[in-house]
Amino acid sequence: MSEIDISSLNFLVYLTRGSILPLSKKYINYLREEYEGDEIAEQILDLIDESESFITEEEFTLKLKKLNISTRIKNKMIGEFSKPLPPTVDSMIKEYLLEVVSKRLIMSKTDLLKNPKEFIKEVSKIDLDFLELDGAYNDISEFDFGEIKIEEALESLGKPIKSSFEFINKSSPINGYISNQVVLISGKPGAGKSLFAMNETITFIKNGHRVLYTAIGDLTPYDFMCRLCAIYFNITMNDASIYIEHFYEKLKKELPLGNLKILFINPERIDITDYINYLRIKKYINEYQIFIIDYDSNLKSELGLYEKGSEIYSELNTLSRMNDNLVLVLSQPKVMYWEQELIPLEAISESSRKQHYVDMAITIGINSDSVANIVGYFNICKNRRGGILKYIPFMLDYSGRFIEIDENTKTYLQNSELRQTYAKRVETFGIKRANSSKNNISKSDVSEREEESSPIEGSEKI
Repeated sequence: MSEIDISSLNFLVYLTRGSILPLSKKYINYLREEYEGDEIAEQILDLIDESESFITEEEFTLKLKKLNISTRIKNKMIGEFSKPLPPTVDSMIKEYLLEVVSKRLIMSKTDLLKNPKEFIKEVSKIDLDFLELDGAYNDISEFDFGEIKIEEALESLGKPIKSSFEFINKSSPINGYISNQVVLISGKPGAGKSLFAMNETITFIKNGHRVLYTAIGDLTPYDFMCRLCAIYFNITMNDASIYIEHFYEKLKKELPLGNLKILFINPERIDITDYINYLRIKKYINEYQIFIIDYDSNLKSELGLYEKGSEIYSELNTLSRMNDNLVLVLSQPKVMYWEQELIPLEAISESSRKQHYVDMAITIGINSDSVANIVGYFNICKNRRGGILKYIPFMLDYSGRFIEIDENTKTYLQNSELRQTYAKRVETFGIKRANSSKNNISKSDVSEREEESSPIEGSEKI
């Protein structure tokens, strides 16, 4: 049996004695993970968890003696309990401490729950006069404006997560996505939301980021393989499907696929709480930096449409802040906006709360009059820390790549009755192809198609 961290358990007693129950519960859950399988620790945690209000030394001693643990540990716990509490943790201020300390912990960059001594130190800094504000002072930050350094302010946003789309990088103060944000990608069915996310996935993992892609719906491992290969090698979806074994083996050699895990979930089977609990149990929240959810409406919910959006995005907002994670979530706009090329902010949600929780919103609008080519506009209609960009013309290539184009090119393509090949566009418009020597794969290099295709590595079904 491992030695129990007496200071951690005594810290729980401090919390219980001060009736700071929400903090007690949160810290208990943390310790349960730390001491999973340790019967003695679990007994003591159960004892403290049963307390619904102030617990006296006599009650604690009586309960502790009934537990099946060594006398040495019991005496240690009882001895610590009988010591005076730090003044600011004493029960005389427990009414105020509940809200003040809770907010302080939530807002803190460091996880004080893991460090009892640091927690006590933070509590001791609280000015008792400020307690009259009922905890509100934690929502006020003071800055001497003349002393703020721009470099330090930008550093607080973290390192940029580069996008495959230049318009997104340009809209950001750090030239890329910002961590601990929720980014919503909205477009009607067939607009290319999943392809957009896969383009980003390739860029993310190439740059060393670990990505957890969650496909909630009818997307299969085979579909994912084909689309990823088509985008990366700039080939048609049909060619990727026919020669999938060759291209997938080549993909594994050229991309760090170990940075990518895919979850496949049947629609309407789990809710957002179950999903995040699954991530927590599997310890994926700390293992992966970027989470992509494809897409939100397929999550189960007993609530109405309005409340469902608020519930889901509130939880995703929490997920983004657990470990400075970037969360990309795909969604559909309201039906009345499906035929519009420029989809506005009010189209993206049934709930104003959903708009509130999103840090950045990008819409994908398709030109419904285009005959042969898929063209439209990107629109950054919300950007909490960056610029709003409208009317960014694009073409969706046959490979599943989005190509940023100019307005004249877009007009020509949407009026053309011929499906433009990539080579023709290069010839006509001089569109530069990135990494052409690496991506130019000929069919002569392709091996014969086997009857059975292998499952994609790093995928799991839940």
